[in-house]
Amino acid sequence: MSDMLSVHGPDPDAADAGSNLRPATAFLKTGALQRAIFNSANFSSIATDARGVIQIFNVGAERMLGYEAAEVLNKITPADISDPREVIARSEALSVEFGTPIAPGFEALAFKASRGIEDIYELTYFRKDGSRFPAVVSVTALRDAQELIIGYLLIGTDNTARKQAEDERQKLRRYRTLLESANDAIAVLTTEGVVLEMNQRWADIISLPREQLIGRRMRDFASGGRADQKLPADGSAQGPLMAFSGPVEIATPDGTNLLLEFSTTTVDVGGEHLVLTIGRDVTEQRQLEKQLRQAQKLEVIGQLAGGISHDFNNLLTAILGFSEVLLMDLAPEDPNRTEVLEIKKAGERAAGLTRQLSAFSRKQVLQPNVLDINKFVSGMEPMLRQLIPAHINLVVALQSDIGAIKIDPTQLEQIIVNLSVNAADAMPGGGRLTIETANVHLDEHYRRHHLPVESGDYVLLAVSDTGVGMDQSTCQRIFEPFFTTKDVGKGTGLGLATVYGIVKQSGGDIWVYSEAGHGSAFKIYLPRVEALATAALKLGAAPQGAPRGSETILLVEDDEAVRRLARLSLQRSGYRVLDAENPKVALRVAEEFADPIDLLLSDVIMPESEGLPLFQCLVKVRPDLRVLYISGYADDAIVRHGIVAEGTPFLQKPFTPLALSAKVRGVLDAPGPGDRHRDELTGHGR
Repeated sequence: MSDMLSVHGPDPDAADAGSNLRPATAFLKTGALQRAIFNSANFSSIATDARGVIQIFNVGAERMLGYEAAEVLNKITPADISDPREVIARSEALSVEFGTPIAPGFEALAFKASRGIEDIYELTYFRKDGSRFPAVVSVTALRDAQELIIGYLLIGTDNTARKQAEDERQKLRRYRTLLESANDAIAVLTTEGVVLEMNQRWADIISLPREQLIGRRMRDFASGGRADQKLPADGSAQGPLMAFSGPVEIATPDGTNLLLEFSTTTVDVGGEHLVLTIGRDVTEQRQLEKQLRQAQKLEVIGQLAGGISHDFNNLLTAILGFSEVLLMDLAPEDPNRTEVLEIKKAGERAAGLTRQLSAFSRKQVLQPNVLDINKFVSGMEPMLRQLIPAHINLVVALQSDIGAIKIDPTQLEQIIVNLSVNAADAMPGGGRLTIETANVHLDEHYRRHHLPVESGDYVLLAVSDTGVGMDQSTCQRIFEPFFTTKDVGKGTGLGLATVYGIVKQSGGDIWVYSEAGHGSAFKIYLPRVEALATAALKLGAAPQGAPRGSETILLVEDDEAVRRLARLSLQRSGYRVLDAENPKVALRVAEEFADPIDLLLSDVIMPESEGLPLFQCLVKVRPDLRVLYISGYADDAIVRHGIVAEGTPFLQKPFTPLALSAKVRGVLDAPGPGDRHRDELTGHGR
């Protein structure tokens, strides 16, 4: 029995066979317990009596728990060296499971075993020094010949290593989950740039299985940047440190290049220097930044162009107006008439340029109509065939059931003519000019790449050619005023700038795709509207003579030359003219003038006030007053603030005496917009 005594229990031979043995000691007489303890010598083997008090504490238990057998035998239960929180939790769980209260002590540890149920569970043991460790414990009830429980056998193993391994696996799973859920491309490299590990995002960017990327050098799939730099062996932060740093172009198998912004750092793993790179796809961001810069650039140019056109319109009004006055006074045979006509022609050409600048800067007064673009293009087709050379094949492809658009018909005609003429110029040796229409929906993806257009339903007008095409640097500047690819004297550089301004002011978007030697395609997207299309309005013929009248007109214009021209023109047509250089003077003149004033003829934007507040003041005391606005441009301050609302009488500068007289007569003779505008301000007609 010397082997049995190593379990640090009582000596079975020391007691008289006929004496009254304790239950656990008596059980030692059976060979079953001896064999069980012996076979479990490498584990923590603890035997208790029926109450749970420890009776046997083997060598494995001493090593595992740090106690000498004498310190625990007949003194404590296994629950006393277990985490009490776990014991309490186990008793509560068993109470719920079996529907009976179970005390949070040894009874909780041995409850299932007492019912003949094999019980194996995880438990935290406390060592003598206070440290703790996880253990896996099996509990078996010890029974006598009558199947009465005389004790319990608890065999435990130190679960620390397995627990640590499981924790490490769990950490790895968490890290892998974080790695794979990251939207950034993350890779671990050697200092030579060889890929040791990377997440799925990298594989998605490269469009290759991750298995094919592990072991390759990063520079194998980088088309630019600093991908082939090598880290110093000591991992120092001096010199060209990063294997991947800054913006790097990545070539994908489909031929596209993605721009990734990398942050790179060195890490020490067990004395080995590795490189951790985190790359973010900034391709779309850079494209958006580029589009924003281009849009801001065009906006600044547009503001400059709008200001220039406004100032020139005042000058051209005087040039054209006074030259027309001179022509009225000169006899047909007068030798000076030819020179005056040349002055007028030069002024008209200059006026055409300022109109184009106004179109680009989106500072025009529009007269939009709801149009069926197919009918409009079909109506223009005969004119276009006359306009383009015979060696160019014109193809018109119109989608059926096209949506309606709302645009100024004159400006839509200008768009089609400009693009068609440019396309013809790009095909000096002949080719094909195609005009197409289609219903399209611009989604969020398109919106992100073509700021600031809104997503939604549009009608596409596409004009493409098979001409010489343009490179990307030219495409980026093609809509700038005065930029042209044509020879000197063959283009003003305002045609496409005009188209751009018209499309943008109409709420649409224009996009060009071109490659040198492969033609160009201009795609215009105009918002689709839910309304019935009307026929395009034709401009009326120019008046043959200046209409006359005798009404009183209050003229307010801050530009002296324009004011003199307007006064002279109206007086020659029989009108009585009261003039003022600003609204303050105009109010004083109106107060001092006792007779009726029939019409306010006012510039829209003046240094001290705007036309609308002046009209608001005057119409309160002169409710029959009508208004006609004149201006060199109509920007947001005019249109959006209602100074020139849709239907309000308006005359664009530069104008001629005949045009002014005709417009004034029309406002005085018809109720129309003037009365509606007055009713809105006075409350009449409601």
